Amino acid sequence: MLEYERLEMGYCMGFLDGNLNEILSYVKEAYTKVYGIQYKKLITDRIDSGVYICYDKDSDSDFYDKCLKSGFKLDHEYTRLYLDAVKDDGNLFVMHARGKDGKPIGVMFLPISKELDGQVEFAFLHECGHIIDISNFEANGFDLYGDFHYVNPSDYREYERFNEALTDIFALEVIDVLHDANIYFAEGKNDLVSNTEEINTTFQMKEIVRVLLDNYRDEIIYSKLTGDYSVLFNKVGKDNFEKFNNIINQVQCLIDGGLFIDGDNDLFAQYYGFLEDLEMVYNNMNKYSSKSI
Repeated sequence: MLEYERLEMGYCMGFLDGNLNEILSYVKEAYTKVYGIQYKKLITDRIDSGVYICYDKDSDSDFYDKCLKSGFKLDHEYTRLYLDAVKDDGNLFVMHARGKDGKPIGVMFLPISKELDGQVEFAFLHECGHIIDISNFEANGFDLYGDFHYVNPSDYREYERFNEALTDIFALEVIDVLHDANIYFAEGKNDLVSNTEEINTTFQMKEIVRVLLDNYRDEIIYSKLTGDYSVLFNKVGKDNFEKFNNIINQVQCLIDGGLFIDGDNDLFAQYYGFLEDLEMVYNNMNKYSSKSI
């Protein structure tokens, strides 16, 4: 069983650099099993081209120089201020950048954490999913960074919640592949949170997206990895997809408004109304799909 030990300094989300290449080799294998062997080269190339910066936000005084030496470039003049903010924030996340060849790559910031919350493994694999999704500078998977508008009142990008739920679901599938092989990252087997379905996006949001994924898995994976959404739109209908995504955003607004916390009857009435609307959208997608065969 591969299970990295806790060190006295605490867990490093970069898995202590020396282990990172080994861990990424398992990540590539697991994502290939989840997405399909036809994407093995794509997954390998994108993970290998990614930049992984491990740092301690409290004591890493050379963070900026470490970033510059990593070889990625940012397309704005406030690079120093931006990277200083990244360090101060201290969160594990991925951003777009230009590689040495000018092509889009993912840069993952991996802060050292002395706190163990049982979610480090999931967060790391989720962010690996974002690195694999980077096919251009304008989007990550379905999440558009260009001509987007924010969804009020939650201030999410238009396709952000759909993309996040998808990335969560695939990360959970990858975790299952790894754990079936007795492979554990960062946390030990007994340190993991028991209910991973509630991390990042809620279980209910994941279930909404799973219905679509179960029916159009191949088209969703292809569109997510290549940035060519026409494959999915041609299968389910672009208007149907937009209606589906709009319902996701409306449900997210209800969740942010306390749907599953306060148990407000009015919120639940709206929620069940959206679920009924979803059934109609699913049916319309199925009808559209049957015509496209």
